[in-house]
Amino acid sequence: MSVPRTDVLVIGGGVIGVAVADAVAARGTPIVLLAGLLAPLVEAEGPGPFLELALAGRALFRDVAAALLRDTGIDVGYRETGTLRVAEDEHVAQELRERVAWERERGLDVRWLTTREVASLEPSLRDGLSGALFSADDHQVTSAALTHALARRASARGAIIVEGLGVERLLRVGERVVGVRTSRGEEYRAKHVVLAAGPWSSSLVPRVPVRPVKGQLVHLRSAKPVVGHPIFASEVYLVSKADGRVVVGATEEEVGFDWAPREEATRSLLDRAFQLVPALRDAEIGDAWAGLRPGTPDRLPIIGTRRDSQGLIFATGHFRNGVLLSLITARIVAALAATEPSPVDIAAFSPERFG
Repeated sequence: MSVPRTDVLVIGGGVIGVAVADAVAARGTPIVLLAGLLAPLVEAEGPGPFLELALAGRALFRDVAAALLRDTGIDVGYRETGTLRVAEDEHVAQELRERVAWERERGLDVRWLTTREVASLEPSLRDGLSGALFSADDHQVTSAALTHALARRASARGAIIVEGLGVERLLRVGERVVGVRTSRGEEYRAKHVVLAAGPWSSSLVPRVPVRPVKGQLVHLRSAKPVVGHPIFASEVYLVSKADGRVVVGATEEEVGFDWAPREEATRSLLDRAFQLVPALRDAEIGDAWAGLRPGTPDRLPIIGTRRDSQGLIFATGHFRNGVLLSLITARIVAALAATEPSPVDIAAFSPERFG
């Protein structure tokens, strides 16, 4: 059974998929969609293509968050808080001080905080820290609200969103991808198919090595504010939300497609959180949540096209940076679907790199 042809067909209803749908629909292009933290300096190990992509993504959020609130009435939780990367010993402190040098060379607003300055800025942190790196331009959003708002605006712009429909396989004519066959036996045809299926991407294109990496979070609720900035330390981060929650994350587990929260992981996260901020021991422990991140061998996203899969645009493998990279990935894909050059250099993220 066939359904009407469209210009762009997106596989995947996560934040990347809905961001692509919104960006493409904004151009007036017919499109069908089959359905965090903005801290690039925390995620980037050093200067290079990933840092530049992450910074380009972060720069879009202030204006987009305001526009989404205006267009949809949804507050995506954009807050210009900055982030703290704390040093729990002198070895980590030395590594972070070295980062200050190259981050400043890049023109980024970062500075080193002494032990006393950290205690003044975040008095709930434990005593004895060796300092912290403060990144003033790092911000935060609420991922679920962002996904919801992008989907709502994409729909208002004319995107057709089909929920609860799996994709069985890609349809090809020679080396060109021309559509998909769904789990219901329907065939969707399109000029361009966008693969944004996260950890399931390899089931459709086995040559692209995307695997699930489980990440677990725990929510706490405190009667009074405990930390004012997102705090990153070894094996844990803490992010306070406007509704009083404190998000404690996040594990990394190679356990396939198992996304059930584990008590052991919850306890490990809480132990680290309580060590870092003793006042959190008085907080109410809420729910634990786990999701599957799409990981790649080099921990970089896969964005772009392959010569042996004409008509297919890759937008997957974003690992734990899906929110951060959602808006810039969407603009890249919208440009490629319109046969325009990418707005940023994506050579380092090409699917061709895997052979």
